[in-house]
Amino acid sequence: MAEPEKAMGSPAAKELEKTPPPPATDGPSGDIMQRQYKKDADATHGTLVGDDADEARRLFLADVVERLDAVKRLEARIREIAEEIFPV
Repeated sequence: MAEPEKAMGSPAAKELEKTPPPPATDGPSGDIMQRQYKKDADATHGTLVGDDADEARRLFLADVVERLDAVKRLEARIREIAEEIFPV
């Protein structure tokens, strides 16, 4: 039953996409190409570039500001309650 599902393109039967293989090697120049391919892949693994990086930074900073505001509101509320409990 798996073969017909796979032939129909069922989502359950789809395989995960894999990283494309490095370029074929043809002697010493091919080895250099493979090393450069690996170096490039290692350098960009898990990093965002361009607009994605800018958007990630913007979202991160917005989250930091939101948390900071929440802490300030919490501090103000704690001070109010403390003044009610321990009048000066």
